[in-house]
Amino acid sequence: MKSRKIPLGGLLTAAGIISLLAGLQQCPQAQSQRRQADLQIETVGKFDQLPPRGIAISRDGRIFLSFPRGQKPADYTVAELKEGKTSPYPDAQLNRLDLVHPQQVLVSATSMAIDSKNRLWILDNGRVGRTAVPGAAKILAIQIETGAVIKTIPLDKEVMTPDTMLCDLEIYLSRGTPETAIISASSLRGANGFIVTDLATGKSMRRLNQHASVSPESNYVVFAEGRMVRLGNKEDAKQDWTPGVFGLAINAKRDKLYYSSVASQQIFQVDLDKLCNPRVAETDVEKTVKRLGFKAAPSTGMECDNKDTLYLADIEHSAIWRRLANGELEMVARGDQLSYPDHLCLGNDGYLYVTSSQFHRSPWFHAGHDERVPPFELLRVPVAANNSPTMSPGSQAQEASSSKAKP
Repeated sequence: MKSRKIPLGGLLTAAGIISLLAGLQQCPQAQSQRRQADLQIETVGKFDQLPPRGIAISRDGRIFLSFPRGQKPADYTVAELKEGKTSPYPDAQLNRLDLVHPQQVLVSATSMAIDSKNRLWILDNGRVGRTAVPGAAKILAIQIETGAVIKTIPLDKEVMTPDTMLCDLEIYLSRGTPETAIISASSLRGANGFIVTDLATGKSMRRLNQHASVSPESNYVVFAEGRMVRLGNKEDAKQDWTPGVFGLAINAKRDKLYYSSVASQQIFQVDLDKLCNPRVAETDVEKTVKRLGFKAAPSTGMECDNKDTLYLADIEHSAIWRRLANGELEMVARGDQLSYPDHLCLGNDGYLYVTSSQFHRSPWFHAGHDERVPPFELLRVPVAANNSPTMSPGSQAQEASSSKAKP
């Protein structure tokens, strides 16, 4: 497929992007390119019960998925996909729903990451549907070779507000700072920001709390499949859905964190060492925040390859975009199968994997009616890229950080 390129050097506004996307709908050549993009989308797995959201792929190609628990009963929240079939990972015992001892089980996993030591880190949102389970929010690590749980770190009330939603996860490993987990913490009524956790001590802190870069833009309206996405149990009592920071990705040099809010047209970056160092003042962290430019639409998942190409899931147009290191924006794939493209993960096989969750069709947005239509899917598109780390001349002292997949 010939990619559509958009220079984003600051001259193209959000309105310009919208105008260009409208042209994509009408131009015969663009429609032909869309059909080619549809053909590039491959189905990896189909799921009849719960939709997958988070994804991580190990160095030897093992695929792990998270299935956040809703109101429907579910046997597991983390699974491994083998030959098209899922099984609880690491076992059914850890995946059982135990509301009496939620610290000892996985309640509702939202995101995952695999580090350079081949450990699967799982982000447990600690909610069943929208109901928070006291003491359930946590980060949990599993050694992939053995399936053994090697670490569990609870996320306490100091960093969790009553309506905090834990969205995405990155693991940052460096010789200069302790091993650190970075979590995007989004809220519709409270503070958006990052939860940064020292994985050695288990201590967590909030970063960029309520900062403009992690917050939704004012008067922003999220669309998906041509419809406004609005919350409410009754049609006449709906409210705008304006989530804050969601997608995270570490850049190729492993010194910057890319991020964006769902209800925003902007992409930002922040210095990783300063973000993760508790001795650095919040005001000094804020000084390192930089706006990279516009994105094509509201997005959730992010992924970055070793050429510093940033991949973005576009929930409005059922598409995937990539932002090149020079600032150009290309459409990678677009198609009806990408119904709410959610989390992204680069494999070692030259494919970008994406979960299609139909999240915008869930009962929260349709007066209690579930408009999702199984099967839900794990998809992939060829991108001829991977996320193995590249070191800058001045960064030989750094080790590789994690991403959603690791070679």
